[in-house]
Amino acid sequence: MGKRELGATILVVDDEPFNQKTITRVLKRQGYTVIAASHGEEALQQLQAQSVDLILLDVLMPIMDGFQTLQHIRSSNSLVELPIIMLSGLSDNERVIAALEQGANDYVTKPFDVPILLARIRTHLAHKRSVEENEEFFHIASHDLKKPLSLIADVAEVLGDSLKEPGTVLDDVRDMVELIRSSANNMQQLINDYLDLKVLDHGQFRLNLGSVDIHQILEKVMGLDRDYARSKDIHLELELGQGLPATLADPQRLQQVLSNLVGNAIKFSPQATRILIRTYRLGEQIAVDIIDQGPGLTDDDREQLFMKYASLSNKPTGGETSTGLGLSICKMIMDAHAGSIEAKNNPDRGATFSIKLPVATTAMTQESA
Repeated sequence: MGKRELGATILVVDDEPFNQKTITRVLKRQGYTVIAASHGEEALQQLQAQSVDLILLDVLMPIMDGFQTLQHIRSSNSLVELPIIMLSGLSDNERVIAALEQGANDYVTKPFDVPILLARIRTHLAHKRSVEENEEFFHIASHDLKKPLSLIADVAEVLGDSLKEPGTVLDDVRDMVELIRSSANNMQQLINDYLDLKVLDHGQFRLNLGSVDIHQILEKVMGLDRDYARSKDIHLELELGQGLPATLADPQRLQQVLSNLVGNAIKFSPQATRILIRTYRLGEQIAVDIIDQGPGLTDDDREQLFMKYASLSNKPTGGETSTGLGLSICKMIMDAHAGSIEAKNNPDRGATFSIKLPVATTAMTQESA
């Protein structure tokens, strides 16, 4: 079972307290988040208040029964968007057919066999996730990849025509080649981010943990980003804490997080500004702050900052592109490290992105080996 299915939120709608508690206990043991409602109106209120991945819906209930509730839900949620499994002690064929025709994904009779119910839940959640992934890929292929690919094709055609003409201006050729290079890099970054997201989202990656000197990682990041910062007249400054112990981390993944954060700071900072990268010890953690002098974050930005495909109010200051995936990937990597990542506005201007990782102890290092 994928990570997404294990962490799914299931709404249990049943007017019998014993049934509700029994189903809730079974689902929680499987790693699901469970919310409950005793009738249809309460279920609709729950759906307005929070996101749900699947519903177990009893048929016979007071106030609003299962069929009425099903009709309300299906008026705004498709079978794929929100799977609904009807639960009932009534097993006549007409009732089952009616439930399926009105939009139920499945029908399970009581008393139900727990392994069978769990298998059906997993099947519907896996199908829902598969459709979501297909939609994500379609969006990337039809929108995010289409634009740079079209640009590459257009520039290549113009470049080819210009080389046939006598007296081609070399500077124009250089500009066209640079457009092709930058567009190809953008496509490569998008593909890498998407593949990383899939691996992280399904819990299919392993951390190669070890004792890491975070200053050595930062030196590599600075070396990679110094020319980028210089091209925008942005000054990168290091303020390194003295005598910092090693941290327990995967060096490659840690470099990925720091590269993303420093790169974002450069991308969204105005020209002729300063970015400070500061390290220090905070109890039993090593902390890194990336402090920029950009426009800062709005309240809406902070709410969706680490979500997939976040659409923030700030735009790159040099015409760069953004996949909207980088920060969500950073959050998943930091969570996997038992670390943290957060952002806040500075008192004067700009924002500070901070990560924290545990100090490496001998016992931790031996355990990870």
